[in-house]
Amino acid sequence: RRSKRLLLLDVVASSAGEIPQDDTTMSANAPCPYYLSQALAEKAELVFAPYNYILDPGIRSAMGIELSNSVVILDEAHNIEDILRESGSGKFREIEMCEMIIMLSKYVNKEKNGYDMIDINHKEAKEGK
Repeated sequence: RRSKRLLLLDVVASSAGEIPQDDTTMSANAPCPYYLSQALAEKAELVFAPYNYILDPGIRSAMGIELSNSVVILDEAHNIEDILRESGSGKFREIEMCEMIIMLSKYVNKEKNGYDMIDINHKEAKEGK
């Protein structure tokens, strides 16, 4: 009978009790480190995470991180200003900016003409286009 929970740890330890670094001694059933860390964090009392996992609401939500009734300690807190500035900024190449301008110009023209995407699609379908 198979358990509903995935096997969390299946590695072969060396004689010194250390996990070997080469792939030859790892079990074929060894877990993915990402999923292993997610499973272990569910019941952990102490979790280490990068700044953006805690400070960015989108990442926090996607990762299922709940901060209520938690104590958050930020190491190297003097770097937070730069981290937040980077997370709210973007780097775009010139071609990407040109494509964005074209897309926005088309959108503005459609708005000026009183069309929205749904009306345009229905109109084309009725005309047989």
